[in-house]
Amino acid sequence: MNLPHPNPWDISHWPDLDDGSLDSDLWNSKLSTAVTPWDVASHHLRNGGSWSTAMIDWLIDHECGPLDVGRFARQMEVDPAAFLRSRKDHRYVDELTRGFISEHPVRQPPSRSPDFAGQERAQIAQNDADSGRLACKAWKAIEAANVPEQIFKFGDALSWVEGSTLSPPVVRAISNDQFANYLHHRLIRWVADDSTDPKEVEPPPRVTRDMLADPHPPVPSLAGVRSAPVFGPSGDLAVESGYHRDSSMFVWTGDLNVPLVPKDPSAADIAKARNLIEFELLGDFPFEDEASRANAIAALLHPFVRPMIEGATPIHLIDKPAAGTGAGLLVHALTFPGLGHPPSMTTIGKLEDEIQFKLAALLRTGPIAVVIDNIKRILDSEAIAAMVTADIYESRIIKTSEMAVIPVRCLWLATGNNVQVSHEMARRCVLTRLDAQIEHPEEGRTFRHEDLREWARQNRGDLVWAALVLVQAWVSKGMPRGSKTKASFESWARTISGIFDVCGITGFLDNTDKMKAFSDPEEESWAAFVEAWWERFEGQSVGARDLHYLGQEHFTDLLVGGRGSETAWGQKLKSKKDAVIGDKKIVAAGKKQGAAQWRLAPMPKK
Repeated sequence: MNLPHPNPWDISHWPDLDDGSLDSDLWNSKLSTAVTPWDVASHHLRNGGSWSTAMIDWLIDHECGPLDVGRFARQMEVDPAAFLRSRKDHRYVDELTRGFISEHPVRQPPSRSPDFAGQERAQIAQNDADSGRLACKAWKAIEAANVPEQIFKFGDALSWVEGSTLSPPVVRAISNDQFANYLHHRLIRWVADDSTDPKEVEPPPRVTRDMLADPHPPVPSLAGVRSAPVFGPSGDLAVESGYHRDSSMFVWTGDLNVPLVPKDPSAADIAKARNLIEFELLGDFPFEDEASRANAIAALLHPFVRPMIEGATPIHLIDKPAAGTGAGLLVHALTFPGLGHPPSMTTIGKLEDEIQFKLAALLRTGPIAVVIDNIKRILDSEAIAAMVTADIYESRIIKTSEMAVIPVRCLWLATGNNVQVSHEMARRCVLTRLDAQIEHPEEGRTFRHEDLREWARQNRGDLVWAALVLVQAWVSKGMPRGSKTKASFESWARTISGIFDVCGITGFLDNTDKMKAFSDPEEESWAAFVEAWWERFEGQSVGARDLHYLGQEHFTDLLVGGRGSETAWGQKLKSKKDAVIGDKKIVAAGKKQGAAQWRLAPMPKK
């Protein structure tokens, strides 16, 4: 892995530059010890140097776009008068001005959401017998008041985003009471009639019921929430807090401060970004191979690029041989830049209904990440398999007969020690393997940052910057499709490998074959059984009872004997009808004297 020198952007050792004059030779020599031209210019300005036309020309000559130079000047709080003098008659005057002046955030981040305080209420008289007409008036009043957007349709549920400066944003379905009482009382003044001084009345139930039954309310569609800037499908970066139509995401950045992200990152920008992620953040984790590290970086980028991906994204399985290797800390490191807070961990039980209801309830909050922690049993769940491969998941709401339609836009993570997974789940997983290669991995290890969680918190803005730079570098090249693919997750694989191809990150998905070693032991038992079957009967038709004794040699659950064992064996064979195992296909061969017959059919070599 070609990483730049540790901390090359640390310019504290530089001597102070002169009183503001610009010596190109001196600046070029400084650039050889820095990472980006922005570092040279930043140091110059912070040490008393002046803003000048020469500085603009030097930055542009070093592949810094004029729009970004204007943004940089604004971020460095350059005096407007000095900026205006320096750009006068400049060949890029329009772009420089647009970057400096026109791209200020148009609204301040809200302190809480939803917030309808001070909202002017529309007045509607309820003395109209036509409920539909009143409902239309009420929806128009809500639509007019929903600027900026705070009311959405998330899946099939009318929803809003709940959050404050003290709590992260989550999607909440608006209950019937909240809609009929809280929302109507704050946005609409219902009155008895059209007289000059009408009496205020409660919202008419007939109208609120009509509105709640509307399958197409005039509110925007919400895909999820984000706690950091996010790229939309077109490549536009949403940086302001609030709803963004390109990504259909609600962005809640809070007090996050991200350095300038150049429109066309240079090789130096990419090197700095990679160094922050690969060296500073992830450098001390004992990744088993290069692929495990690359797959981990793919997980880190997920919250920033999810709207650019069509379809589903896989589970990132973080596996290790022993407790204390650092999977929990790695989950924190990978998710904190995108979340801004420690991730919530969940566990799964044995009952399929329990897994479905638990995870579906979690998905209804529009989570940025879902972390299944400390898996101790075989990872084999129909519900999880369906959720992971779904864009939209339908689930029955617990204790009701109603179905919920839920968008699935989260990052999936799972951790455990030598986790075994079923064949169906194995193809839905991407492996990151940690191996400290010592008996007690929690002892005697040192980290570059003694408290990595605290370091990530203090440097979150820089880590977000690094992730955005890697993606922006790909966007600036026209978002070329990458070289890797993965069945059922093609768009995800093409997007991530495209970013990695541009940024020079190698190894992505190169350990896919290793997932076979994590497969359910029963898959291995089937392979051994089919081999023994062929050795004994070859392609002959044979009854299930005649195969039962072979099955007992390979499947421990059949050792109980008796009729129940034979019935279970018959069901087990039926579950593998037409399955190809190795180079043989299990084929139903009709019946003989009422008993089902089976045979093996050799498959042609590819």
